[in-house]
Amino acid sequence: MVSEMLDELISDSPASAFERATLPLGIEERLARVDWSRRDVLVGTFRNRAQFDICKDMKFYYIPAKRVPDTKLPIYYVAMFQTPRVFTNEAGIYYYGEVLRAALVRRKNIREVPMRNNADPEELYYRFQIREWLPLIRPILPKESGFVSEFTNMFLLENSEFVPELLLSSEEEYRFYAELKRRTSEAVISENETVTGFEYNGIRILFDEGQIKLIRDGTMIEQRSIREFSQRPNATFRKLFEKTE
Repeated sequence: MVSEMLDELISDSPASAFERATLPLGIEERLARVDWSRRDVLVGTFRNRAQFDICKDMKFYYIPAKRVPDTKLPIYYVAMFQTPRVFTNEAGIYYYGEVLRAALVRRKNIREVPMRNNADPEELYYRFQIREWLPLIRPILPKESGFVSEFTNMFLLENSEFVPELLLSSEEEYRFYAELKRRTSEAVISENETVTGFEYNGIRILFDEGQIKLIRDGTMIEQRSIREFSQRPNATFRKLFEKTE
């Protein structure tokens, strides 16, 4: 079945890339403008529903300063991740907001939310005041990934279907995953990878050291350069997977 799906794109020219076959109308122009080194959207979580309600009603978010490296500053937007552990059937990302101002404060000075008994009142936190919490046009649903906080960009926030997609870090990764997702619902983004990875049909797919590597049972079975993929995505995708059946 995979071979049949791959054969559908064999006749595509190199210039066709994935524009016609994969990406929704209007995405290409925006994708070309994305600065993938800029991760200025903080994806924040909540310990409980009460904390979420207070932050939403009072238009702010706070997070331990140790979770926000200097390299991630400044933060321009915050997205509210309602995790499955806390929100169950309401899990996902439904709201985001623009940061009006950020301040480095001690936990004892965030008086709106009661401190836990074991909290350090002197610990430093970033407090982000939000202009307004806005609903996403399409909520981003949870899948296999979970985290306390992460960083993404506005393009991914506005164009992701599932939360793990927010972690994609390059145009090539975005295109590759979009093609996997178009072909099968079983492709997932790997957790706990030091490099971006995907899993599909028992195969781990890693973007590592300029290469796209396919690994099965700990053995690399195929690899192609990311540069080759960016120039001839359809042909490279086919070559990668023709040995996996």
